[in-house]
Amino acid sequence: MRGALSAALAARERGIPNLVVPEANAREAAVVEGVNVFSVRSLPQAIDLINAPESFQRISVHTGQMPVDAGRYAVDLKDVPGGKSPRSARWKWPAPAATIFC
Repeated sequence: MRGALSAALAARERGIPNLVVPEANAREAAVVEGVNVFSVRSLPQAIDLINAPESFQRISVHTGQMPVDAGRYAVDLKDVPGGKSPRSARWKWPAPAATIFC
């Protein structure tokens, strides 16, 4: 899901205390203070969250640790062949037919 961070910011701005996002985007949304972020892997799990919220834990992120974690990636965009920016490089990669670039 694109926009998990924006959704969390909007939720906080509007006074919405809880936000449910896909598991892959939970850490991104959880950096926003003042919003309880919950992650789900599927729609049935989202229904479980509605029916039994006490069985889910909110996602928490320690923002002080994030700069340390950011240095652990093995790939850097400077290593991307095909252009000076990632935007120009992406068109040179073969993509599956179901891929949509935004």
